Formats: sequence, structure tokens, C-alpha cells
Amino acid sequence: ELKFMAASDKRISIKEPVPYIEINKMLSNYDVGVFFFPPITLNLQHAMPNKLFEFLHANLAILSSPVDDMSNFVRENKVGFVAKDFSIRAYAEVFQNISREEIDLCKKQCNLLAKKYNFETQISNLLKVLKYDNPS
Repeated sequence: ELKFMAASDKRISIKEPVPYIEINKMLSNYDVGVFFFPPITLNLQHAMPNKLFEFLHANLAILSSPVDDMSNFVRENKVGFVAKDFSIRAYAEVFQNISREEIDLCKKQCNLLAKKYNFETQISNLLKVLKYDNPS
């Protein structure tokens, strides 16, 4: 259905799925990763989805919906932009008002933050906590 809807617009292309192991490589060919989902459940209102971290590790600027935790993460870490509401118009306004320089700054910040939010760093932190809580 999406392919049919997009077929008449040459600016839109729908790519074929890639294996999970290749997601970051494929995403790194782009500039902005977009999250578009309304908070229809409590879980979505507080979501920190894997896609957020995939965008981060692919060094994409992030355009987030204004859900609580994800929009706070994007703002506090200066890795992207937050739409003012859940409308397509709000997302279009963000794209119309951001500059190439702003996108590049966000991408650089993602590159720095990816060094913090990765498996090796996080498992090391977890092990420190477990040793602290369990001295044996």
C-alpha cells in the first residue's frame, strides 16, 4: 500500500529490507532518522526503542515525536529535533526549519554519544553494579 501511494512521487523511494546486522551500515547513508508514532499506550509514551539507538550508532540526526522519554533524550543530548505534535505538518515544519549545519552538529553528537551507549560500555556498567550489590 505504501509503495503504491509513493509511486507517483519521485522524491520517495521504499528500500528493500536489510538483514539486522547491516542496519547501521545502510542507515549511515542517510542524514536524519525519523520516529513517527503517537503515544497510544503508556509504553509508547515512555518508549526508548531500539531504533533510537540504531539511529544513534548510524550517526543520524534524530527527528522524534514528542513522546516523553525519547524527546527528552534527543533534547538533552542534542542529537536531533522534536516535532511539536504528532501531525505530519509538525514533522514537515521541522524539516523546513533545520539547516544542514544543525543536522551535521547532531550527527557529530550522535557519533560521540554512541561511544557511551554501546553494549561494551553498558555491560561494564552493569557488572560494576552487580559486583557492588553482590560482593561475593
